[in-house]
Amino acid sequence: MADNCVKFPQVPPLSIPLPMGVELKALVDPSKGPPTNCAVVHSLMLQLMPLLAGLTCILRMLNVFASLKTFFESLPDLTKGGDVLAAIGKLVPCFGLVDPFALCRMIKAILQMLLSYLQCILDAIKSILDFQVGIDLNSAQGNPVLLGTIECAQNNAAISLQQIQEAMAFITPSWTSFSRSSKSLNSN
Repeated sequence: MADNCVKFPQVPPLSIPLPMGVELKALVDPSKGPPTNCAVVHSLMLQLMPLLAGLTCILRMLNVFASLKTFFESLPDLTKGGDVLAAIGKLVPCFGLVDPFALCRMIKAILQMLLSYLQCILDAIKSILDFQVGIDLNSAQGNPVLLGTIECAQNNAAISLQQIQEAMAFITPSWTSFSRSSKSLNSN
């Protein structure tokens, strides 16, 4: 291979383990070329912010429980009752989670986003495959510099395809999660 070959970086996959056996996985945007470590970390940051926002209701519930505990420990003093009511007041917006229409709108938007993402992935795969088909090793016969450049391009195309596969990993079902949940359903 030619010494002047610019190799695409192979960025290791990053993830953040979450409670209950799930994890956030870094997503690679294949439309922006080969990923960098910063791009992969940025992807996790973009996922982490809404996750932390989603914990708001859980933290509010914990605050209600803590306020109730403090209230019951302070009985017969009823001055802590206001803290309990304030904590419950902050929890009220969380009850919107049970709105079935809002849930359906969210599922529809997620499915539309996944379809758009799959189209982007298909376009990227087609582009790389068209590129690979256009590479002709025979055209470099007798020219080692050109042959090295063509081999470099082939390797970079293969790395690009691999990175696209990794970018699709987040929509691949985790069969271990399904098997655990199906076992628990069957045991009931």
